[in-house]
Amino acid sequence: MKVSVAMATYNGMKYIEKQLDSIRNQYIMPDEVIICDDASTDGTADFINEYIEKYSLFGWKLFKNEENLGFKKNFLKAISLTQGDYVFLCDQDDIWKTEKIEKVLSVMEENKDILSLCSSFDFIDENDNPLELLNDGNSFNHGLIEEKNVKGKLSKISFKTVLHSNIAPGCATVIRKELKEKFSENSRSLIAHDWELNLIAASENGLYFLNESLILYRIHSSNTLGLDSASRDRLGIAREKLEAGDALLAYGDFDAFYTMQKKREEALKNKKILSALGLFFGNLQYFKNYSLKERMGDILFTLKK
Repeated sequence: MKVSVAMATYNGMKYIEKQLDSIRNQYIMPDEVIICDDASTDGTADFINEYIEKYSLFGWKLFKNEENLGFKKNFLKAISLTQGDYVFLCDQDDIWKTEKIEKVLSVMEENKDILSLCSSFDFIDENDNPLELLNDGNSFNHGLIEEKNVKGKLSKISFKTVLHSNIAPGCATVIRKELKEKFSENSRSLIAHDWELNLIAASENGLYFLNESLILYRIHSSNTLGLDSASRDRLGIAREKLEAGDALLAYGDFDAFYTMQKKREEALKNKKILSALGLFFGNLQYFKNYSLKERMGDILFTLKK
């Protein structure tokens, strides 16, 4: 069993050492750490090279891009270069709890049907201080999953749920080699790598969530997390899901799903009530992938001038 870490960096000098330390200090060390630096200009790549040499980290490899690829393509490159049976996704500014790899491997080994496993996390600020963000009590994982869940529980996540929004940041995700290979061969980097991976896994009944915090997720001015879906308008979200449908076309029989997403986006964009009603009453993909609340919301949206 070989364990890999796929890490993408870009101008990450401020926090990179703590992230690297947290990987190096795991109870179970990874067999390889693949780091792709996206043409940093702040010395990040040089620091990583020095860090690897300082601690004699055999299996840690740095790849420096000549030109900036952007985070989607840079993560695709990092993931594609890994050789492990399990691939842990890693950002440049968080802190892994020392038991992260050990705990996740135990769960993955006991549950062979898992293709992608996401875990929970705790927030920290720029100075490593704990942060508490308010939750409405009817969801879990800091509002990313709109269901209640017991702490420590392992849950299968449906395609419908992850289509609504990704269930965890990529840095809280580990994937099995077979999913990594499928992603590496087919991804066109149309949507965020972690969402794409989880959509594929869920479409094959292989997406799971472990409600246990295994990383400290840093909130600062330069990072993002999908906690603001409520502030985005319905049409904007519909366009994101259309992009997701386009991305999934490379993975098999998603034509009907993509066509439905395209019809929905057009109905909302052009305020076509008849088209919205047609989806509501006559489209199986729409019925399967959207809740009654979402479908009713689409109709009300098209009625507004």
